[in-house]
Amino acid sequence: AAPVALAVALAVALAACAAPTPSPASVPTASPTSVDTPAPSASPTPEAAPSVSPTPGEALYVPESPVFSRNGVEAAPLPSVRLPDRSWIPPEGLAAPADWSGKTAYLTFDDGPSATRTLPILSILQAYGIQATFFVLGGNLGKAANRGILLRAFEQGATIANHSYSHYGSYDGFDAFKASVDRGIAAIRNVTGVSPDLFRFPGGSTMRDAVPLEPQALPWLASKGIRYIDWSTSLGDGTASRYYTAEELARNALASARGDRVYVLIHDAAFDPSKPHHDTIGALPLLIRALSERGYRFAPITDATPAYHFRLRIPTPTVPPGPTATPAPSDAPTPTPSPEPTATPTTEPPPAS
Repeated sequence: AAPVALAVALAVALAACAAPTPSPASVPTASPTSVDTPAPSASPTPEAAPSVSPTPGEALYVPESPVFSRNGVEAAPLPSVRLPDRSWIPPEGLAAPADWSGKTAYLTFDDGPSATRTLPILSILQAYGIQATFFVLGGNLGKAANRGILLRAFEQGATIANHSYSHYGSYDGFDAFKASVDRGIAAIRNVTGVSPDLFRFPGGSTMRDAVPLEPQALPWLASKGIRYIDWSTSLGDGTASRYYTAEELARNALASARGDRVYVLIHDAAFDPSKPHHDTIGALPLLIRALSERGYRFAPITDATPAYHFRLRIPTPTVPPGPTATPAPSDAPTPTPSPEPTATPTTEPPPAS
């Protein structure tokens, strides 16, 4: 009887989440609207499905968006967004304080920046008082508008990291890889004034095109003082063959969210709102609340953050100094060779901008 009751309760909660609230077309919505349909190929049974708290009401959040410019780049204005009720946020907030030693969630965004996703994501992060990490494609920064978005993210306190310049083009040989990494660093530095020392392999470090290069690539990155970071769980919004609702995306990530540290892969590449797409924006508030209810606080990745790596077939060189090369904690989830949304990267779409 207990499993049946739990399944019924979960169905009621998700039905409440899925009820869309109309909003003006000009205002990005972060409410859990049902835009996409398929469920993960290995979705859990109703009894074991991670819970997503219902969001009965929503309100318009108008972010602080001061006007400023730097080095000829004008910061992009943040859009207003419609958000679920936030009265549940504790008085101490959701951000991990400097001396925090408890459970921590790192929200990481790949393939941006873009106006359609990065800007409303920044508004949502501001509304919840938390920071995140953006793995930026240098090739996207050829557009002045995207440079303005990156400047806004940097000034808001996000960690800006390198995701290469040319994405999968980075794997056309070791020389192409080095050039793509260096060009990505330069493109980011031209906007922020800071050279990122954090890198994420396009598709992850076990991506089939990356592995042959890594006997050369990993020592080269280490020699430049660059750490690389994979992810321990994913929304699953990097798949192009199927599209997920906000609730499904949140459940995808929660299914593998365990241990003291969770590294969440999310995508902020551009998309066409008039076409089917993952409801990443709607999933973010659901995921933030669900992780908070599991005891997690939120933080951007810094030099002091332990690295999370997939299991490679070659040794990983150590990057000095010591704190920046701390190995993944033993309680971190171990990736398995299965499709997203689990931790092992089998697919990640080419960048869209």
